[in-house]
Order: sequence, then structure tokens, then C-alpha cells
Amino acid sequence: RVGRFGLLAISRKDGRLFAQMPGASAFRIYPRSRTEWFADNPDGFFPNTSTQISFHAGEVVVRKNSADIVAPRMSDAQADKIARDLAARIAAKAPLPNSEKILRGYIAGMQSGTPDYDAMSPGAAWITRLILLNFAQDTADLGALRAVTFQGVAPTGADNYAVTFEHGSAVAQIICAPDGKIEMVYLMSPTFM
Repeated sequence: RVGRFGLLAISRKDGRLFAQMPGASAFRIYPRSRTEWFADNPDGFFPNTSTQISFHAGEVVVRKNSADIVAPRMSDAQADKIARDLAARIAAKAPLPNSEKILRGYIAGMQSGTPDYDAMSPGAAWITRLILLNFAQDTADLGALRAVTFQGVAPTGADNYAVTFEHGSAVAQIICAPDGKIEMVYLMSPTFM
């Protein structure tokens, strides 16, 4: 399990190991040692030794861009339940509780240059640092937040939002854990290009 609705399957085919997220292509992983592996083509580009997968008793640790995702091993029944929960979430076509409020807080933190990293998973914090590093002024230049409009549920279970600012617009995706912590966040505006 790599998140509220995320599953990572590790499989063997012809003596090789592959990793796969639901709805994505499988990518090959190569051994670095008996317990440590690195990913080949995880993002559709080239072998990426910065994406590492380590096997431990009862869990797998995925390290990408210095952020660790601890993925507990699950039974097939547990994985099936998560898949059913995701399917029900997509069918419901409704946002997760408080996701708009949490997204608004996230945007306010981005615009002030002081995001609350403690309210985020390591992966969400890494993405936020990257956006802040590269687009801090662009985010502030968007001006006052005017509207956050729910657009639906993505195949990953993320809430999709259209965000309107005084001087532009953005799209956002967010998944919040049941405790309200940001598990995954994406904020992109044409002004960032």
C-alpha cells in the first residue's frame, strides 16, 4: 500500500522483477544488492537510479527524489478492498471531506512562501518544495484566490479542482489521508510554464 488508494504490485516474470501502480505500465526494477533495487523507466524516460526500492520484513520502501514511501505488504483481500474503495469513490463523484478547505490552506501557504510541511506526507512535501523553489514568485503573482471548484475524481482517487485567482488560473489535484494530512498534491498553472 502506497497511499490511501494507491497500490504497488511487485511481480516476477521470466526471472525479472517488475513494479506497477494501478492504471500505469509496469516498469522493471534491477538489483543493487539482495534487498535494494532501482527502477528502470518509472516515468517513461530512462533508467533512474534515484528511484530505489528496498525490501524489508513486512514492507517495501520506495525512495524517489529523497522522499521515502513506506509501503506495508498487504494480502490480496486487503488490496481488493482498497480497489473497491477506490471504485466506489470514483463512482460517488464527490470530494473527500475537507479537501477544498485543505487545498485552500495549501495554496495560502504556497503564496505566503510558508507551506505547512508537517501537514503533508513526505512525497507531498517534496512536490511542494519543488513547486515553491521553481514557481514561488509565479504562485504569488497569481494574486488573490477567487474560487476553488470541484471538477471530479481522478482515476487515482484524487479530487480534481479548477482554481481561479485574481490574475490567472490553475488546476489542482489533492488526496487527503483520513486524518486530513495531504497525501498527494498537484498545483499547476499556465503561468508556471
